[in-house]
This record gives sequence, structure tokens and C-alpha cells, in this order.
Amino acid sequence: MKQIILYIFFISFALDIHAQKEEFFTNLPKDSVKVASLKGFHVSTSLYPYDIIFFQSYNPAIALGYFNERRIAPTITLSSSAKLLYSSYSTLKLTDTTTVFNNSNSEKINVYNVNLELSMEPRWYFSFKSRAQLGLAQLNSGWYLAAPLNYITKLYSNAPKLNLPYYKSYKSFGYLNLAPSLGFRQSIGNRLFVEGDVSIFNFAQSYYSENNKFEVSPFYNYFNTVLSFKIAYTF
Repeated sequence: MKQIILYIFFISFALDIHAQKEEFFTNLPKDSVKVASLKGFHVSTSLYPYDIIFFQSYNPAIALGYFNERRIAPTITLSSSAKLLYSSYSTLKLTDTTTVFNNSNSEKINVYNVNLELSMEPRWYFSFKSRAQLGLAQLNSGWYLAAPLNYITKLYSNAPKLNLPYYKSYKSFGYLNLAPSLGFRQSIGNRLFVEGDVSIFNFAQSYYSENNKFEVSPFYNYFNTVLSFKIAYTF
């Protein structure tokens, strides 16, 4: 009989704790819910479906970087990051005599690039408050809209350089890229999270010199779907 009484006591105690937890999240005032400020390291990759389908290029870009995400409003953050980006692709091995209309005999080569990417990204976690009511918003988990502005410059490339006047007089300093995206983040424990997003429209602007004269291209946009995935450690 004593064992039965103890068993009933522990069951009642456990149910009471569970009920209190559910009541806490259900009654949490939405006005008091705020996203967290986070910082840490991340590994990310990007896929370009257009290249995979039409160019049979299956080499995703891989990046390693540091990020600092600061809360600027209850459901809005501003994240800055710096990362090294490695990418590779196949292209035609052009020669000094190759022209746009005469490249059928050119062989393909593999090109490897290492870029430095600096980013500034405002985010709106539009599902955060609803998820917080259910206790599912740890590490800012949920759906978000973002507008990352990236500056990318090349640190290394084995791409061949043509011995032509235009290439001799041209030097790239990198470019800005703006790619509005929709994504979802999911926490894995107290320190790790994974996220993925998709962007369709990209806006870019190049910085370069030609004949020792600095030039800035106007912003241009193009349709190119990009799928990105990330795993991050926060501290």
C-alpha cells in the first residue's frame, strides 16, 4: 500500500510540473517575447540548381566564418559576419587566340577559388512570438525573412589569365551582392542550430579598375535561385 501511495504521489508531482510548464508558455505575454543576441562560428554551403541542371556542376561552395547577431527590435536582428569561401567549377581553357565564336576545340579545366566574404544581414523572425508561446524558439528558431548584403573579394584563384590587352588593363576589387531570402532555423540543444534558406533574385554591383581608372558598375539584377545551408555553434 505504501508503494502505491508513493507511486501516485510521484505521478501527480510529474503531471503538476508538466501542467505548470504548459501554462507558462501558453500564458507568456507576446509583448515580452524578444529574440536573442547570438555570436559564434558557422560552416555553410550553397547550391545553385541552375548550374547543376544546365552545366552539370555539382560542386557546392563551402564557407567557414564568424558571426555576431544582435537584437535591434523584439523580432528583428542585425547580423554581421566574416568568412572564407571556397568554390570550384569547370570551364573552358581559353587561349590567346580563342574567340567567342571559336571555342569548340578548347578543353575543360577545373578552377578553384578562395574568397573573403563580409556580410551585413537584417532579419525578421516573423514566426518567433508564436513559437515562443510553445517553447520552440530557442536560439531564435523559426521562419525568417532576410536581406543579406555581401561584399566578396577574391584571395586566390588558379583560373588562367589571357594575354590580351583587355585582361591586362582590367583588375577586379570584388562586388556587392544583395539576395533577399526566406529561411528557417532550428536549434539543436543549447549551443547548436541549423538553418536553410532560399533566394531567387540577386542584385550585384562590381568594383574594378580599367586602364588604371577606378570604376563602379550600376546595380544589376538577375534571376538565379540559390539554396543555402548552415550549421552554427554559439557561445
